[in-house]
Amino acid sequence: MNKRGQFYLVAAIIIIGVVFGFFATRNYVRSVGEDVKIYHLSNELKEEGVRVIDYGILNDEEKMQEFMDEVAEDYLKEKAQDVFFVYGDENNIEEYRYEEEIIGKINTKGGIGTNIRKKKKTVNTLSIFSKAGKNNVEVEINGKGYPFSLNSGENFFLVLKKEAEDERYIEIR
Repeated sequence: MNKRGQFYLVAAIIIIGVVFGFFATRNYVRSVGEDVKIYHLSNELKEEGVRVIDYGILNDEEKMQEFMDEVAEDYLKEKAQDVFFVYGDENNIEEYRYEEEIIGKINTKGGIGTNIRKKKKTVNTLSIFSKAGKNNVEVEINGKGYPFSLNSGENFFLVLKKEAEDERYIEIR
């Protein structure tokens, strides 16, 4: 008789384990790490940009253009694919786009290829519109509009975009 009770006890433990296994939820987070790099980079560039704007207003306007070109070509070459600067005052504001463009592909015998990329720079004057008594502009990235509220005086906004492992990271400062 004693053996019969042990059998039911072991069977109950196994059944409880199987039922628990079916209803248990597994939570996990997979982090690529790209978003953290882009976030820290945008903080650093926003801080530098403000200082360059101050210097450009007081001394040389060309310094701002040099800063944007240098950052887009050298500093962000490996860290972000597309860089957008929105720069100007509440009356005239321009968007400087530094986007990656695929200009060719190198193929190997096995059919695996590598894209040849080049940064392309375009400058656009943005339309200023009023909303709630404040001047605004909108920057379009991948078909989606991102609004910016303009302050009086000089404005400087930075947008970084990177795509990695089927994820798109957009950081706006």
